[in-house]
Amino acid sequence: MEIQMFNWLKSQKETWRKAAEQGDAIQQFNFGMTYLDRLNPKESDPIEGMKWLRKAAEQGYAPAQNNIGNFLMRGWYKEIKQNYEEAYFWHSLAAKADYYNSADEAAKHLTPEQIKEIDQRVKEWKPVMTQVSQPEISSAIPEEEMEAAQNAIRRKSAEFDPISKVVDKRLTVSKDTVSQLAKFKKAEKFVDLPGVDNAAEKKRLSEHLDNLVDKLIADVSKNPSKLWVLTQFQVVLEAIWDEDTEAQEHFGVELKKLMDILGMESSDGLIGYYRYGDLVYMMQELKTDKK
Repeated sequence: MEIQMFNWLKSQKETWRKAAEQGDAIQQFNFGMTYLDRLNPKESDPIEGMKWLRKAAEQGYAPAQNNIGNFLMRGWYKEIKQNYEEAYFWHSLAAKADYYNSADEAAKHLTPEQIKEIDQRVKEWKPVMTQVSQPEISSAIPEEEMEAAQNAIRRKSAEFDPISKVVDKRLTVSKDTVSQLAKFKKAEKFVDLPGVDNAAEKKRLSEHLDNLVDKLIADVSKNPSKLWVLTQFQVVLEAIWDEDTEAQEHFGVELKKLMDILGMESSDGLIGYYRYGDLVYMMQELKTDKK
């Protein structure tokens, strides 16, 4: 039953691909975003991801328009050249659909003449509509079998502690490392956190992160161990467990910055576990079963 569940989970990306190729804007967006995971850059393909986001955006799908604007404005990937004009264009289209956007932020980098020209483009823009046909999905599992598989997974993961998967490694911690941690603490965080009234959320997340950094500054020199660091990460990840998905993703980005300072290439699935819940563990365990 677990193998069936694994096959079903594995099929989802393929399902999105099939629907995306048929012209489904939502699935073009979903499929494209699988290539744009900033927490796992080695598994990302920004060019492929942006290709599918653009297909969805050109059909008028506002989340895709907003995300294209973000990727063009933020410079998260070296493969995606920063372009404030195009970022403003796509954010403005999202705004036209009353979707959350950062058009005002992009506009700060443009001249009044550029803004006027792009506003005219937005006014004249029309979506490219695609005839959508639903692909057949042969990998579906009957509902009762799916429920049984999910229950089996829950039984396996009930006592799972993701820290048990961490492969320990000694870290090189110098005075410069501690200095960089202190500098990180002073820097503004969660700048890109979405939401109009997010001050309280940003303050709450920053406090959790600052507490973690204080702990690292005080004790990492005495405990230069990947396992020790990730154990501290786990404490704070548990604390933000109930935050929304966007908050958790942005928190994960900040943790990756700390990992870079400490010379850690991977969290061995720890951050992913708290970001995606049991799904990450489920996939790992079922891959093992399949072997």
